[in-house]
Amino acid sequence: MTNKERLVKTFIDLVSISSPAGKERACADYIIQYLDNLGISWIEDNAGATINGDTGNIIVQLDSSLEKHILFSAHMDTVGPCEKITPIIENGVIKTDGSSVLGGDDKAGVATILEALCCIKTENIPHPKMTIIFSIAEEIGLKGAKAIDSSLLKGINYGIVLDGSGEIGTAYNSAPYSAKGEIVVKGKSAHSGMNPQDGIHALVVASHAINNLTIGRVTKTSSCNIGKVSGGLANNIIMPELNLSFEARALEEVELDLILKEIDNQFKISCENYGAQYTNTLVKGTPGFRIDPSSPVMQLFEKSTKVIGLPFAFCDGLGGSDANIYNKYGIPTLNISVGMEAIHSTEEYILIDNLEKAAKLLLSILEQIK
Repeated sequence: MTNKERLVKTFIDLVSISSPAGKERACADYIIQYLDNLGISWIEDNAGATINGDTGNIIVQLDSSLEKHILFSAHMDTVGPCEKITPIIENGVIKTDGSSVLGGDDKAGVATILEALCCIKTENIPHPKMTIIFSIAEEIGLKGAKAIDSSLLKGINYGIVLDGSGEIGTAYNSAPYSAKGEIVVKGKSAHSGMNPQDGIHALVVASHAINNLTIGRVTKTSSCNIGKVSGGLANNIIMPELNLSFEARALEEVELDLILKEIDNQFKISCENYGAQYTNTLVKGTPGFRIDPSSPVMQLFEKSTKVIGLPFAFCDGLGGSDANIYNKYGIPTLNISVGMEAIHSTEEYILIDNLEKAAKLLLSILEQIK
């Protein structure tokens, strides 16, 4: 049985540790000490070296006489601001003092897995073969999961990533294809007072292209964003160059291809009209995925929720997670809710009841695997 007091303490301990991407060492050390106290062996890979970070992924492998093999995963890093996190418990809710994120994304997933491991070890609960990954650098492009030695993932039947928000019992059975990169518009400098007519203003060129694009929500299952813009030399110089950082996402790859084609086409037209030039470095990254509702991992999850009286639901995920990587390796993997809300903001919070429900659900999943 899960222990609410122990689980909350673990969660508070974890979120109190600052662990931005690339600086997860203290969080990893906490997890390692927890595992050591339980007598659970672990390994640390060299993923940190690939991103110039201070720690690798922490990986646990538990054997079993059962044939089935399941993967559980949660990431150690958080978004900022996270230099100092002061968690507050108030009326069954864990939040912060408003000066930082809480870090429930994804310390809730980490704490839930650790609680399940504690229950397994202290109560001798039978379990299938398990691979558990506490990954690094998820928030900056799933870099920890991408660096995992794929030989460690062989023979796994299904996976569960604990990195979703919303009601406990919700599974995200899809994730978008994505692309990112820069459009650089190259115009021509000129004095803004003496001879502005001789210049080609890169911002004006880009503005005409952007005006013909849909920025934000493109369709129900796709989006396009310009996250950063930089350019210009001085107030009295016609802007000769402008850099725009783009990101686009779509649940269907063909839909993403159409967005990328339209971005390139509009900048081509605008540059031709103004006599400017442009370079386009937008490239597709980690592939998306979609898991059929009738698949074994979905059936396992649905049964596990119903056994303990939780409502079952599945829906499209519009953000990436380590589940994208595991699906790429051929492991049917769901991203499930662990209850954190208002993630990536200083208003982030989690209900203690949801944290406990998530831990109970994890144990229920293990119980259903025969």
